Amino acid sequence: MASSKFVRCSECSGSGSIPFDTTCVICSGKGTTGCDKCRDGSIPCTSCNATGKQRVLAFFSASCATCQGKGKLICSTCKGTSKTKCPKCNGSGHISQSKPCTVCNGNGQVEDLKYRAWVNALQEFSVDRLQDEKSRRQHKTSDSRSKIGQLQAALREGWDDWETDPASSNNCRHGWTPSTWGENREISNLEERITELEDEIDLIQEALDRKLR
Repeated sequence: MASSKFVRCSECSGSGSIPFDTTCVICSGKGTTGCDKCRDGSIPCTSCNATGKQRVLAFFSASCATCQGKGKLICSTCKGTSKTKCPKCNGSGHISQSKPCTVCNGNGQVEDLKYRAWVNALQEFSVDRLQDEKSRRQHKTSDSRSKIGQLQAALREGWDDWETDPASSNNCRHGWTPSTWGENREISNLEERITELEDEIDLIQEALDRKLR
């Protein structure tokens, strides 16, 4: 019988990993890279073929109205800055990564030391104390089973009304839908608690058996 209980690791919040940031190697932490559409923030004017002039008559030309005679236009991609947001880090200058949590070795859980202390203390409890500990857990187990029965009865009671009037059914009032019928969280939590209590009862019984030999 297992004598250890695990709780969520507080160091990694149960994720099993620790996030950290590293400098983006593409932009060296600057958050920007050179524009791949231009060199100096401008592009050649296509209206005048980058000459700055437009022919009006056979022997007469005038300044290009599009680029105002400059022969180039502001790059629409970088808005004339010649820099664009780094695609690797999305302009932040760093990359988010993660490494396994060293506290829980990447498991997301650590041993519950209070539970371990309780298990160790069982050996020092008197027979009366052990019987009381067992009795209290048996009552809690019975109460949890009773609550599960009540919840399941409520689900069944409202189920017949679902198809004809879902809005007024008991299931709807409890927030239960056909998709959550088999995944009711309250029932699942009670079932998990029953399993924990039964494990504790077994450990207490083992300690009792050793005392009564």
